[in-house]
Order: sequence, then C-alpha cells, then structure tokens
Amino acid sequence: MKIKSITGNLDKHIDSNQLPPLIFVWITIIIAALTLVGWLSGIRYLSGQWGSYIPMAPITAVAFLFQGLTLFFRARLPGQPFSRNFALSAVSITSIFCLIVLIESIVGIKIGLEHLLSDSIIMLNQTPVGRTSPLTAGSFLLINIAILNQIVVQQSNKSTTSIAMFAISAAAINIVIIVGYAFGTPLLYGGRTVPTSLPTAIAFVSEGIGLFLMSAPHSVILQSWDMRTFKGRLLRAFMFPVVGIVFLETWFETRIEMHQPGNLLFFHAIMALVFMAVIVIVVAFIARRMGDSIEQSRLQIVSLARIIEENPDPVLRFKRDGSLSYANSVSSILLKFWNCEKPGDFLPDTECRLVSEALKLGANKKIEVMCGDLVYSLLIVPVAELDYVNIYAEDITERKQAELIIQQQNNQLHELNTSKDKFFSIIAHDLRAPFLGFLGLTQNFANNAAKISVQQLARFGSSMHQAANNLFNLLHNLLEWSQMQNGSISLLQKNISLSELINKNIEFIKAASEQKGISIINMVTEPLQVYADEKMLDSVLLNLLSNAVKFSYRNGTVAIGTKKKGDHMIEMYVRDKGVGIPKSDLDNLFKIDENVGRKGTEGELSTGLGLMLCKEFIEKNGGNIRVESEEGKGSTFSFTLHE
Repeated sequence: MKIKSITGNLDKHIDSNQLPPLIFVWITIIIAALTLVGWLSGIRYLSGQWGSYIPMAPITAVAFLFQGLTLFFRARLPGQPFSRNFALSAVSITSIFCLIVLIESIVGIKIGLEHLLSDSIIMLNQTPVGRTSPLTAGSFLLINIAILNQIVVQQSNKSTTSIAMFAISAAAINIVIIVGYAFGTPLLYGGRTVPTSLPTAIAFVSEGIGLFLMSAPHSVILQSWDMRTFKGRLLRAFMFPVVGIVFLETWFETRIEMHQPGNLLFFHAIMALVFMAVIVIVVAFIARRMGDSIEQSRLQIVSLARIIEENPDPVLRFKRDGSLSYANSVSSILLKFWNCEKPGDFLPDTECRLVSEALKLGANKKIEVMCGDLVYSLLIVPVAELDYVNIYAEDITERKQAELIIQQQNNQLHELNTSKDKFFSIIAHDLRAPFLGFLGLTQNFANNAAKISVQQLARFGSSMHQAANNLFNLLHNLLEWSQMQNGSISLLQKNISLSELINKNIEFIKAASEQKGISIINMVTEPLQVYADEKMLDSVLLNLLSNAVKFSYRNGTVAIGTKKKGDHMIEMYVRDKGVGIPKSDLDNLFKIDENVGRKGTEGELSTGLGLMLCKEFIEKNGGNIRVESEEGKGSTFSFTLHE
C-alpha cells in the first residue's frame, strides 16, 4: 500500500482552469436570463429596476447570453467545431449590435434596434429605460476582441496575456460603474442620458473575471493569479478582502453623511477608486515578493522531499510509540512484512523496542533483519528534539548471497586443497610403503632363490599376493577418488539386482577372507532391487566388505543384510566382530582432512580413502551412510538406497 508522499500536500491545489471561470460565466448567464424573464413577464424587479435604478436593456441581456454561452462552450468543449462556430457567430452578432449603438451615440441617428425587444422606450426619473449605453457597447467590444483573439490567434504567452488584459479592462470599466452607483455619482456610470445599469456592470465584472481566469494560467506574466503558486494564493487571499474593506469603509462614510453635495460624493468615489488601485498595486507587490520567497522555500522543500521519495532504498519515519509517520514508495515490502502499511499503524514489539532504545541512547543503531527471502540492513537514526526516528534501509540480499557464495567457494577451495594434500600424502607415504615392502619381498626372493624350500616359496608367494592385492585396492580407490574429484564419473542409475551384486563381491573378496578363516554370511535371501549406479554401488560393497575382513580377527564372521525403510528406501548393512573403531575417530571417518587410516588385524594397509568414496557414491545416489561401532566389539556400516 503506497504511503502518501511529502510532496502530495505541497502540490495540492484547486484547478483554476475549470471550476472558478465557469462559476463567473454562469453568474453572467443567470443575470441575463433573469433580465429577459423580467422584461417578458413585466416584473422589472428581475431586470434590475430597483427603486430609481434602471434595469438592464433586453437586447443587452441577449448579448450577454450569447457571450456567456460562448465562454461556457469554449471551456467545456475546447477545439470542437460547434464551439468555434457558435463563438464566431455570437461575436459577429454582438459586435454588429455594439457598433450600431456606438454609431447612434456618436452621429445621433436613431436606428431603433432596441424596439425589437421592447415595445416602447419608457423613462424612469427622466432616464430612458431599455436602451444600451455606449459604455456597455464598448465593454462588449472589449470582451468580443478577447474571445476573437482566443479563437483565431494561436495560443501563446502574448495572445493569452492580451486576452486577459482585454477581459480585465472590461471588468475595470464596470467596477468604476459599480462604484458610481454605490456612491451615488451618475457621472461614473454614464450620466443620466443613457447610463449603464447596475446589473449590466455586475454581469460584465463577472464575465471579465471568468475570461481572465481562463487565460491567466497560460500566461507567464499573469501566472501570479494562478492558485498553484503562493503568489496567486496570497493575492486572492488578501487583495479582495482589503479592497472590499476600503470600499465599504468609504461607502459607509458617505451613507452616514447623507446630505453631502454631489461634487463631494464624486470626490469620495474617486478617492475610493484611487485607494483601491493603490491597494491592488501594494498587495500585488508584497504578494510577489513574499510569494517568490515562499515559492523558493517550497521548491527547496519539494527538492529535499523528492530526494527521499526518489531514493531507491526504503526511508521511513516512526514516532517514539512505534507508529508510522512517513515512508517513501519503495518501503512497501518492509511495511507489509511488519503489517504496518499506513500512517498511524504500529511496528511489531521487537522493532518498537529498537525505536525506543535508539531515542533513549541518542545514538545511531544498525541492525540486519530478515524480510521473507530478503535481508535488509537498517540504520536507525534518532531525532531526539522531534521525538522520532528515521530508518534508512538497504536491501543487502544480493550482498549476503554473494558472501554465502564466496564462503561456499572458500569451503570448496579448502576441500580441494585438502584433497590435494591427501592425494600427495597417499602417493608419498601410503603408496610408497607397500611398494617398498613388495620390492623387499621380491629382492629377498631373488637373492635366496636357490636356497628357498617349497614351504618358504609358498609363504613368499602368499605375502607377495597380499602385497599386490593391497596395492591394487589402493590404486583402484585412488583412481576412483581422483575421477570423482574432477567430475569425470557420470551417474547412470538403473534397477539393480541386489542379491547378484552382493554375491559377486563376496566371491571377489573370498580369497582374502578364507586366508584369515573369516566367514561371510549373506543374509539377503529374497530377490531385491535398488535404483542406483551399478559401478558406484559395486565399489561401495567391495570397500565395506574388504574393510570388514581387514579389521576382523582370524576365524571371525562378517554379515551383510538389508531391511526395509520408509518412503520406498532399503537399508543395507555390513557387520563385523573385529577391532572396532575408537570413539574419537567415529566423527572423522568420512572427512578427507582427517587421517583415520590404520592397519588391519594382520598388518593390511588402510588409508581411509575407501570410506570417503563410499560416502560420496551413496550421497550421489540419494542415500546416506552411517556407522555404529564399539572398540573391541566390531562395527556396523549402514547405507540407504531407493527401491
């Protein structure tokens, strides 16, 4: 579960391109619609005729509807042919109407266009009602130029700035008109000849602000108004309230002194406008300076937050009680393992104690934790003054695996070195000694050939055969062991008749056993099969039977048998009643780096190499080998194989 990032709160903003502009556009459309309803129903109150205030002209309301719908379609259906065509038609119609009004005002020709929507032009306190003011026509033209610029000119910094300037100019003209109405100065809203109505001025201000908000975010110059910047937030937060307070203060002052002469009211109105303009400039300047400074600080915070958020390793923060305060996006594996996936969740007890200990000691603490198959190194850094800890985690799984591989390779290298030492030891001593004995026998035989009796010849022959047999066994084991070490022995498993293989090896060792008067008892009476490599199993049986005979006393017995084990396994054993094995040597029998070789009961050679071969061959076939022995009572070697 992804944890909310630091930058999420900093970048949260209101989309200034959609909702606020449309609100102002809808205000304009609603005012125009109410005006038309008022004229059509005769309820002039809806049209803005409040007391001595003149209502909005019906044809002005129609023009506002055209312009309002144009802005609505431009905002909701940008780039659509219908939106473009409607906007061009609305701009053309309202522009023609406004030009006619201006021509009438300048030349003095009465075309009577207003008669189309009102039967007669009536008077209210000697002021004509139902006519469009030249100020209104000029404001419409400013808005139309802005809309046309938006439609025709390709969007750029300059075009969006000019659109916003035309819109705000129309709004500014009508703000002056509203101030004129507020302070009772007709000169500011067009005099008493053809004044601009109060609803008209309000509609223009709303429409101008809406069009300004549509354009400002796309202009570098006007981005100060964008809610996504601190300058825009400061401007919107302070400018309108301060301007409103100054306006209300001045207006209340004129209301209290009701009987002031007209020129003094005009002076108050002008001063209010001047003060509002100065306040706008001052607030804009302060907002710009403060906003830039705050924006730089924000960008620095965002930059630092991004360093943490974009860190490829987990970074977490926990309070003293072990509750999660923050975690970057890559911390999800650790948090899921701890079952602490959202802010406010608590660490497990062990990790909670680590957090408390780090804060108590005021020192960094480094630990390693297992997270499923992954290993993390955690650096716990206490921040005592704020009563929390930062945890910087690093996934060290690959490093641990590499260390394990290196350790395994070191062990293998050690084994290879030990094997090499064992190999040279066998060649230098174990193989050299029997050869020297064999050479001594042959030398003695050669020197005394003429003097040797038949009995002596038989003894010499027996001794030479035993020496040759020992040498053969040693060379055979040495060859197989070297092949095993270099991997030249392949595993070829198949079903093997166990009885036949046992009988074959008993026959092979028969001469040596009969020489010592040792009986080999085969206790495998029923036909059994095992799944193994025949050559390897043959070597195992030969080695174990040879060892049993070698370490048995004269006229002793050696037994070989089997018994069933679970999971389709068969256990074979070779048991003798010979000298046994010292307890201190039992654990080292199958280790190559331990010298456990010793002579048999009649001086037979033994290097211990055969038992190591047995272990490796049995394990390659999926079994295991073990030994039970008591010194002076004999030994039992057992190994398992698959059926």
